[in-house]
Amino acid sequence: MNGNGALRSKQGCWTCRLRRKKCDERQNICSTCEQLKITCYGYGAKPEWMDGGAKEKAMVEQIKQIVKHTSRRKGRLNTALSRFQRKEEVPKLAPKPTNATIAPLPTGKSPESIDSSTPTASGSSPEHSNGATNGTSPNSATHESDAAAASWLPSTFSSEEAVLLMHFLDNVFPLQYPVYKPSVAEGGRGWIISLLLRTKPLYHASLALATFHRGAILLESYRGPCNAAVVVEQEKHLAICLKEFRDAIESVSQLVGGFNCPHNAMGLMACIVQLIYFEVFAGHDTWKVHLKAACTTFIRGYYTEIGEIGLIRGRDAIWDPDTELTQIGCQPNERKAIFRFMSGVVIWLDILSSTMMGSSPDTLEFHPQALSSESHIKLENIMGCHNWVAIQIARIAALHQHKLLHDHCPNTIDHEPEIQDIRAKLQRESTELCLSAMAINQSDPVRSFGPVSKPPSFITRMFAISAGIYLHLVVHGYESGSEVLPLMATEAMMVLRSQVPAEMMHTIIFPLYIVGSIATGDDQAFFRYVFTAMPVLDPSLEHRGKILPLLEKVWHRRQSSSTVLSWQESLSFSDQNLLLI
Repeated sequence: MNGNGALRSKQGCWTCRLRRKKCDERQNICSTCEQLKITCYGYGAKPEWMDGGAKEKAMVEQIKQIVKHTSRRKGRLNTALSRFQRKEEVPKLAPKPTNATIAPLPTGKSPESIDSSTPTASGSSPEHSNGATNGTSPNSATHESDAAAASWLPSTFSSEEAVLLMHFLDNVFPLQYPVYKPSVAEGGRGWIISLLLRTKPLYHASLALATFHRGAILLESYRGPCNAAVVVEQEKHLAICLKEFRDAIESVSQLVGGFNCPHNAMGLMACIVQLIYFEVFAGHDTWKVHLKAACTTFIRGYYTEIGEIGLIRGRDAIWDPDTELTQIGCQPNERKAIFRFMSGVVIWLDILSSTMMGSSPDTLEFHPQALSSESHIKLENIMGCHNWVAIQIARIAALHQHKLLHDHCPNTIDHEPEIQDIRAKLQRESTELCLSAMAINQSDPVRSFGPVSKPPSFITRMFAISAGIYLHLVVHGYESGSEVLPLMATEAMMVLRSQVPAEMMHTIIFPLYIVGSIATGDDQAFFRYVFTAMPVLDPSLEHRGKILPLLEKVWHRRQSSSTVLSWQESLSFSDQNLLLI
């Protein structure tokens, strides 16, 4: 007998019956399916694929692949991660130098920068922040404080730390930002090394993420006693890095509540962003707390920062490539590069999270300035998607929240003008994008993609198409009789099959989910393949393993129910915890 007192068949849910496994018959979703991250097809009517023939065999094979992939993830790495979550003490591998210890901040004290919150070997703190003060230029102020800020670093790196640092730069950072390839004139990615080596919490956060990623790759690729021993060592280092990072965040987090100095913003934001990625990659749900903190930091420091580093003219944020990118002989402005990048990342993560949480982006009021066509932030250079698409996706998320708050009231606010405006801007900009792309390159969209080129136009186009579908789903839901969704699905599948190379699929996770959710027939098989193959299903990215089971739930609900599935209802399938990156 289940929780509501009704008698239930002892044969279990349809998924367990297909797998011939014991089922606990828990309501909504059984424990076995939940633990294996596979779709639980419940206890109702017999699914259409349960035909004893080809469809049933295909479903068996599909579930086997998911179970196999899920089982591989479990083991030693999860032991280290669970130890971190429980905040247990981890035995030290080797004594740590005293100058690498973070002292807790005195109560009520707000240091001028993250760097200055770390004591030097002699117990004193650096006197200068990263920003320009008393007429000193930002770059010179940064260089003057570098030596003091990095005083916590040991005189020499261990071979293990060197391996992890290079693994982060060579593998993890490109995994986080696959299209970010700044030009030589912008200074390339040199600011990453600079910020890492003068910001202790960020340094340990990056090593922790590198250790997790490297350990996952080793665990996935190699077996045997020797390789198992290597993985064990990686786990130990991961646990130590996580403990160091936890201590650093506990100190840094005091700044979030009492933020009153804009010079904290970039280092603090970078630390929190790394924590977001770690929690997302590891499949944890606590990333939302850290994203909230990152948005708070951005909101409190944005206007002061753009004024101090010269990224505003009058009331408008500016992008001035003529003076910054064409003067090859000039030293790149590191502070501007860091600010542009970190601000763009936080805004992007805020927008994507809002789509799956059913809420308005926290940074929404900053978008008209921060993401304008003349802005200093260019999301196409960071994530591959132009600002105008991100703005419209954010507006749709805000519209969704507004509908949830007001549609139940007698005097419902008319959303039609907002809907028409969003749709018109998406259509106009998409048309201009297609025309410009045709003029530039019709043959191979990725052949010329390199360190000095722009990201392929198909990324922006796929986000634009998915934004149109997202708008329709928010307003009308998954209408089975609608002619609009099949037309948009056809366009999206044409682009996916003809313009997006397989090795670039991981750059469009949000569009893949949105388009996949309305897929039918053979198109569903396309998404089953994409979400179970590299590069989308990287062994270190636990969160992407949740996407296909979620799509299966949407497909099953659309087909099995006589009522129209709403976008809000589809979000409940994932408990609004999925970040589509």
